[in-house]
Amino acid sequence: MFIKRGKKEDLEKFAVDRIAKEIEIFLISHETITMGLAGGTSVEGLYKLFGKKDLDWENIHIFLVDERCVPLESKDSNSQIIKKYFSKKLPKKNLHFYDYIKYSSDDYAFRLRKFGNKFDLIILSSGEEGHIASLFPNHESIKSRKVGYIEVNNAPKPPNKRVSATRKIIEKSEISFLLFFGKEKKKAFENFIDENVSIEQCPAKIVNKIKKSFVLTDNK
Repeated sequence: MFIKRGKKEDLEKFAVDRIAKEIEIFLISHETITMGLAGGTSVEGLYKLFGKKDLDWENIHIFLVDERCVPLESKDSNSQIIKKYFSKKLPKKNLHFYDYIKYSSDDYAFRLRKFGNKFDLIILSSGEEGHIASLFPNHESIKSRKVGYIEVNNAPKPPNKRVSATRKIIEKSEISFLLFFGKEKKKAFENFIDENVSIEQCPAKIVNKIKKSFVLTDNK
């Protein structure tokens, strides 16, 4: 695991350059690469830079690590930030959104299975209490042993209905980038590096199970 601290803007540039490099290396030996992307404001600066990169976009497939059960056109939908920065880069068939009206969590997991049933590269952002995707501390969501996606009907923060990649499917990722951006994430980062804190108490620690992990924080 590689931990890098610094200014948010510098970390975003570092992450984007490294992500682009990892994608280029991966595509040398694979036809496609499957990415799992988080939503939220913390990732927007990174996505803005990433969307400007000159990459083999035709062979990049994007899934969401979690989605809120709101209409896809809602400003609260995580899909909106993905559309904003990647819809002009990627063919429509490469953008795998979750429509809670049409699909179940199992339907979405089935789509991922067609691409190897894992994320080759995943971008995550920690919440203030250390949650990633929609896996919350000391909550039934983090305790699921399922490999795929689950429906979260009682999330501790609104909206309470969501769909989320599970702990087991995130652990299968080849490469991860985890962000702790903002002063409000300081405690979450402290818990993340505390060996006495469990994954159940700080779900962000799932990335410790991933082969190659980059953790970026603007907290000192």
